[in-house]
Amino acid sequence: MNAVESIWNNSNHPSVVSVYAIAVSTVILILWQYWQNRYSIPTYGGVLSFSRVLSTLKFVRNGREETLRTYKEHPIIVLPRPDMWAATAHSKYVEEIAKAPDDALSFMDAVEESLQMKYTFGPNFTFEHYHVHVIRNQLTRHLSGLFPDVFDETKQAVSDLVGEPENEWKTLDVTSFSQNVVTRASNRIFVGLPLCRNEKWLALMISSAVSIVKVAIFVNMFPAILRPLVGWVSTTVKKRLNEANDIAGPIVEKKLAGGTNAESDDFMSWLISNAPEKERNPHDILSRILMTNFVAIHTSSMTVTNCLYWLLARPQYIESIRQEIEEVTSRLGWSKEAIGAMPKLDSFVKECMRITPIGTQVMMRKVLKPFTFSNGFQAPAGMTISAHLYATHHDESLYSNAGTFDGFRFLEVTSDVKDRKEQGETDTNVRKTMYTTSKTFLAFGHGRHACPGRFFAAMEIKLILAHLIAAYDMKWPDKVYDPSVPGYTKEGYRPPDEWYAQQIVLNRTAEMMIRKRA
Repeated sequence: MNAVESIWNNSNHPSVVSVYAIAVSTVILILWQYWQNRYSIPTYGGVLSFSRVLSTLKFVRNGREETLRTYKEHPIIVLPRPDMWAATAHSKYVEEIAKAPDDALSFMDAVEESLQMKYTFGPNFTFEHYHVHVIRNQLTRHLSGLFPDVFDETKQAVSDLVGEPENEWKTLDVTSFSQNVVTRASNRIFVGLPLCRNEKWLALMISSAVSIVKVAIFVNMFPAILRPLVGWVSTTVKKRLNEANDIAGPIVEKKLAGGTNAESDDFMSWLISNAPEKERNPHDILSRILMTNFVAIHTSSMTVTNCLYWLLARPQYIESIRQEIEEVTSRLGWSKEAIGAMPKLDSFVKECMRITPIGTQVMMRKVLKPFTFSNGFQAPAGMTISAHLYATHHDESLYSNAGTFDGFRFLEVTSDVKDRKEQGETDTNVRKTMYTTSKTFLAFGHGRHACPGRFFAAMEIKLILAHLIAAYDMKWPDKVYDPSVPGYTKEGYRPPDEWYAQQIVLNRTAEMMIRKRA
């Protein structure tokens, strides 16, 4: 007697057979759909590739080595992330991703899914992106005029954190220090005085960045059908916006009542003047400011931290860069033009971003309709596409001694004097500054969807570092020179990065010593 006959004979209800039949049919259908929709692109994980969790755990053990191996062995491969699968392409296909039309490979759809913006920022972000226009246009065009405020806030923020007495060393947590300076300098532009120095506001901006990332990863861990429920339960949007409104609501109300126009010269006014009528209220304007803060704090503070780690790991660069800063500022003063005329500083920052980028993937796109690469690989609709970031920056065919830090790697002499003069540069090729994107340097992405705020970020990051190098002495605490300390090398101590599958996290506990120069 077979299993079906046994069930039939021992059941008083023929419907039991129907339940079993439906269950078996459902399993068969799911397996058939999986087979039909399987990726033609190689998938990391072998026979266990269907389980993102198992593949991610396998990837975690040797993240750096596996990133470089898959880059060398596969033109395009589907790699696991904690929150999704992402087909990741070799650097030779970067231009194809960058030039693909938005109705085929969508940048905004990928961002909205990756950040789960409905649950991390609110539903309006799915339809309105006017804050991007403000960053790309008004903010970038007004950088020279905004520089004095950013410089003033940078000096004050560092002074408040370090203290004024000369010849007195103070020990600071590097990550926290960078976050606070970047948050204050950025918010001097985003919300102005006195709010940019309000402790509650600053704490909210920093904590929001962490909350947003946690919620996005958590929601993406669930199947798409469950995400609305999970997102509704886990969202912190309302709580964060209520806190922001309690602190800054009256300031936005005053700005709204005073009226704005296209000639206004502050970020909040630009947001208001570009916002659709329905969003000209404190709640929606503050949501855009929270979004802008998230991007600025999350990336720029990590870059400052990264640069400080390398600066202290290779202190032989400090004096040369300091001399450049002093020479340039003696001629041009502390200005945007001066910051743009420091090729050694620019090269040092760019090398930091090359050798230790803040992720392994970049240029994420959502496939809206089947897209075929030049090598014949076809990405089906629904897939997420990205480019290798870490592996591209460590490709020996693109960078000689790619695994070795060379702070002046990007110093290049050029005869294009007119081009240099117009850009406020000295003797470097301005087309290769830290904010210039290419298929080989992807720190800010590449193509028309490259980071729109990279010009502001580059100015702010270099300004903060230039001020620290010129006005302060910095060094590691004595304890790091013990060979048993993780990160110790003969070349110089650098806190080891932490790898979590496709995520690279800078060391979060490292301390430095700092004092004001005489």
